[in-house]
Amino acid sequence: MARPWSSPWRMPALYARAAVLARAEADGEEAASYAATLLALIDTPDGGAALQIGDGVIVAGGEAGGWRWVFWPERGEYANTNEVPQR
Repeated sequence: MARPWSSPWRMPALYARAAVLARAEADGEEAASYAATLLALIDTPDGGAALQIGDGVIVAGGEAGGWRWVFWPERGEYANTNEVPQR
C-alpha cells in the first residue's frame, strides 16, 4: 500500500485545498463554509490510486466477485460534518 501523500493524487489534492482556502479568504468566509466531498479512484490490473476528501466511501470489486472498501468515511463530531484540511 502506498504511503499517505505518496500517490499521484498528492498535487491535485493540495491544489484543491489551496483553491478552497483562497476562495474562502477572498469571500471573507471560513474554509469550513466550502466543505464538500471529493472521491476519485484509478483502478488497473497493475495497481491504482484513490483520493478521499470528505465523508464518502470508495468501494472496488474484490475477489470472487464481491466488493471491498478502499476508503471508509471518518465520522466527525456531528452528523454530516467533514474535517477541512488546515495548515
